[in-house]
Amino acid sequence: MSIIDTLKQNKIAAGAAGAVVAFLMCWMLFSQMFYYNNAGYITQVTTKFPTQGEKVVSTTGYAWIGFGNYTPWPRQMSVQSVADVASLPKGAEQDGLGSSLISAFPITFLGGVTATVDANVRVALPEGEPFLQLARTYRTPDNFVLQSIIPVMKSTLQSTAQLMTADDYYSGNATAFRQSFQDQISEGAYVVERIEKQVKNTRVAAGTA
Repeated sequence: MSIIDTLKQNKIAAGAAGAVVAFLMCWMLFSQMFYYNNAGYITQVTTKFPTQGEKVVSTTGYAWIGFGNYTPWPRQMSVQSVADVASLPKGAEQDGLGSSLISAFPITFLGGVTATVDANVRVALPEGEPFLQLARTYRTPDNFVLQSIIPVMKSTLQSTAQLMTADDYYSGNATAFRQSFQDQISEGAYVVERIEKQVKNTRVAAGTA
């Protein structure tokens, strides 16, 4: 092989290496300037270039981040409590859109009977400024689940259990329990106050032994 052929091969190799390096640099720059928002997600974006700001990305596709930061959130997040986790099919603990599975916890009915209950809460995130306020408060989806959804779910189940006895529940009021739980999740938990009254019976017993 002649010196000219060797130089040509080296030139071709150098050109290929330069093209690879240029491609990697362009890709790194592109990834710092744009973010791809997947379907089913809403993203909090803080831009740094050309100006610093904060915005919500709710459409599917590439969005400008300008060397900033972004935190994608599932549009819908759910928490399910299950008494027998082993009975669920494999992979049921995650659906890819913010699903969380926890063990069922005890609640106490009116009258002092303690039981565990299976429940499911699914939250649809707002858009615009309400979403930004939520994202600023909890910072990450995991924090939102641990600090908001799960505590609200537990307290609402407990307040619902205080509306009836265990006998009432098992004698046909299970549907009323579910409806009351759903109403409180949507509108806010009831404030339950127990009131006891002593009634004096003035009637005279007429029966004899």
